[in-house]
Amino acid sequence: MIGRTCEACRETVYDDSPGQPLSATPLIDKRTCLPMVRPRNSSTPCDRCPRTAHLPLPDRKQENAIEITETTYRIYQHYQECKAIGEFSADGLVRSHAAEIRQIEDMVAENKQRSLMLSLVTGKGNGR
Repeated sequence: MIGRTCEACRETVYDDSPGQPLSATPLIDKRTCLPMVRPRNSSTPCDRCPRTAHLPLPDRKQENAIEITETTYRIYQHYQECKAIGEFSADGLVRSHAAEIRQIEDMVAENKQRSLMLSLVTGKGNGR
């Protein structure tokens, strides 16, 4: 996960070079030596953000982004551990969380596949 919130992304300019992972380090204004303030009407890279990767491209907007809280991060971390060893607790909440996370993983994989196919067919895009 990238190390910035949606709010920070709205307010600050980052090095979001195409083809590269989104950066957690803001660009620094050489004049003030402070992080650069994002111009009011400039766009944010929501279309490439991991918080919207589960959505089809037209829906990858900040209002649809999933903000990771400490609790949801711990839930996901637990899911990853269970998945790694192939064992999930019989606890209903653990199973419910696992089902929701798996559904999101499936959507991400499907959207990546769709994007790859589109770029292969049209010869446009980078297949991500």
